[in-house]
Amino acid sequence: MGIITAFFLIGYINRLSGEQGGIFPTHWLFLTENNRPALVLVPAGIFDDSGGNKKDEKIVWIPSLENIMEDALLMIAIYDLQDEQVSTMARKHIRFIEDKRVEVCQDISVENREKLYHACRLINDWRDIVLAIQKGSLLLKHLNKLEDYRAEFELLLPAGF
Repeated sequence: MGIITAFFLIGYINRLSGEQGGIFPTHWLFLTENNRPALVLVPAGIFDDSGGNKKDEKIVWIPSLENIMEDALLMIAIYDLQDEQVSTMARKHIRFIEDKRVEVCQDISVENREKLYHACRLINDWRDIVLAIQKGSLLLKHLNKLEDYRAEFELLLPAGF
């Protein structure tokens, strides 16, 4: 693991507050970069008083460099949205998915990745997603991929980008 260069905050927009905005978080997805990138998904749990061990719920994927944004969105669809179609396909096509550690290029064939990405693009019921990307992050080169998804994103980008 390395330094965090981007994060997704996933949850529900606070529609009760009118124009004030805000989000009820369900998960964080962090992109760490150093020797090789990793996507780390953890429950938000900031309002959870259950005392459960959140460390056990951490899920780590080593993404493909060419489809890093789509790998991140696939993780969100499987583990947070728990989209039935995508989750069923994932259990069928992703080796070691139950281990909570996936190396995308090794554990998912290129053909199956494309099937999974396509299924994610068809999802209509996404959570609200805030995506913050720092200068130099790999994700900056993949922002155009967001246009293919039926989700609404709030983007926080480096000044002058």
